[in-house]
Amino acid sequence: MDLDEFRKKEQKLTNVKNSLKKQFFGIDKVIDQLVGSLKSWYHLPDFQTQPLVINLWGSAGVGKSQLVKELINQLDLDQLFFDVDFSYWGKKDIIEKVSFLSSIESPVRAIFMIDNFVSLVKNHSILFKNGRSESNFLWEVLDSGKIEGIGTSIRELDIIREISKGFSYMIKMGLQVENGFVSEECNELFQTQQKVWGMLRRSDPKNWYNSTSSKQFVFEYTEAKMLFKTGNHDFKDFEDFVEMVKTLNEKGVLDLVNGILNRSLHYERVDLTRSIFILIGNLDDVANSSNDQALTVSKEGVNQVHSELSLNQIYAGLSTYLPLELLARLGNNYIIFPNLNSQAFRQIIRRELFSIQSKFLRETEVPIEFDVSVENWLLEEGVLPSMGVRPLLSSIQYSVVDLIPAIILGLNQFRNKGEKVVVAVDQGLDVRYLKGERAILKAWFPMVSKTKKLKDSSN
Repeated sequence: MDLDEFRKKEQKLTNVKNSLKKQFFGIDKVIDQLVGSLKSWYHLPDFQTQPLVINLWGSAGVGKSQLVKELINQLDLDQLFFDVDFSYWGKKDIIEKVSFLSSIESPVRAIFMIDNFVSLVKNHSILFKNGRSESNFLWEVLDSGKIEGIGTSIRELDIIREISKGFSYMIKMGLQVENGFVSEECNELFQTQQKVWGMLRRSDPKNWYNSTSSKQFVFEYTEAKMLFKTGNHDFKDFEDFVEMVKTLNEKGVLDLVNGILNRSLHYERVDLTRSIFILIGNLDDVANSSNDQALTVSKEGVNQVHSELSLNQIYAGLSTYLPLELLARLGNNYIIFPNLNSQAFRQIIRRELFSIQSKFLRETEVPIEFDVSVENWLLEEGVLPSMGVRPLLSSIQYSVVDLIPAIILGLNQFRNKGEKVVVAVDQGLDVRYLKGERAILKAWFPMVSKTKKLKDSSN
């Protein structure tokens, strides 16, 4: 072990942790827990014998995904990071990503952030009824970290197995194939089995196999395309693949299918035991299914109502949707993202206003100042605690940012006189262009609350 390298990495973890605490307000404990959970994997990946599962739960919009992405960025781990959004649970992202990574190294060392994990939790029963899917694949990975069946898609792999079984059965029943075509005396047997498999040849492109023969080709079009698409053969072009099939008898056809099947299975063995899965969940969604009062968000909203949840209370909410077998695969490492308090929201407002000030100065070479009344108005208008930071950022946009062009036009009119711009709230947005302490121009813009009705209806 290189102790100097170990110390450098430890110092980097400390520096990143301190940097995140300056960037994200009111979540120091969460940052400590998240960085601490990564420490062993970051220093000693070979010590890990199963996937590291980190459950990061909290209300919508409080910055869970943003925190993870910024942590990864500051640790320079972007090349190992993959973001998969399960709000669209039919998406095949994760299987394709893992398949690619497994072709590069084994065990795979990567970080997967599974966003909107609650969608997977709530839909797991539907997904399992539909057969093994990418979502079921994730549950299997969380169990042991080792899995077969992703190089070729799971559905295609099942079909190839059925083709192999079907040909084995028909050969035992006397099927004969000559140069890729079924012998005439075996047509009835072949057609009967095609119907059993559910493969009626209605959809085949006419004469796609380019032959003058009236006999049936041994593969229907989608079968041949699927076998070729696996890549587990020695042909670059589909036409060459088909021409090769035209040289085969029944044994050759079966050997071809079984060869593709075996190569697909070998390619699909994947080891993810040295990977991390960060599961991002909306605790409010799970809380709504629980009778436990501790899981309910306070109407006051600014209190950190989630921070004191016990593991049993979280299990109570999740167990509404998950059987114990799947719940156990999530492990015990739960990090609860608290709702932000009023002080944290005010710090966010100050950060955003400072960003506006910096950009304004860069564009105009004139400083702009925001009175504390602007902070207060934004805090009242933009904070919907159970919805996190997003409504606040939206309020800053339409209340301040959208008016910046108009403020600049007024500035340009008196460019040689103005020294700074001061913005306050006085029954609207009050803008003063100052030279020294004297206002040489004033402007006023109406401000309409877009959240008042929403807040009033929730009280």
